[in-house]
Amino acid sequence: MSLQNTIDQQIDYETTRFDLAELDRAIVEGHDSGYIEVITRKGSDKILGVEIVADNAGELLTPFSIAMRHKLGLNKLMSVVHPYPSFGEASKYLAGEWKRAHAPARILAFLAWWFRRGL
Repeated sequence: MSLQNTIDQQIDYETTRFDLAELDRAIVEGHDSGYIEVITRKGSDKILGVEIVADNAGELLTPFSIAMRHKLGLNKLMSVVHPYPSFGEASKYLAGEWKRAHAPARILAFLAWWFRRGL
């Protein structure tokens, strides 16, 4: 699904972006310009679309295509183990960006308070 289709269908969405300048393999290979951006349903890890502007975009697209075909969300992509360093890790890192943006702030604050008590 494209961003325009998402807008046309009035689906609440959000985007998550990962810059390849943060990916070790891309840095080593000298292909660190570009990014991956994923469109997800707002508040959900369901992938609606992906935009990749980078060298090796076809290979970088593969895990997202599989995830969309089999209705796997970003949480599942984050759990995939990749060899290090590899371009495949980009999908995992993008999923990690999404997860950090959706961290349960109240629960984390409570746990921080709880463990500061020194019990």
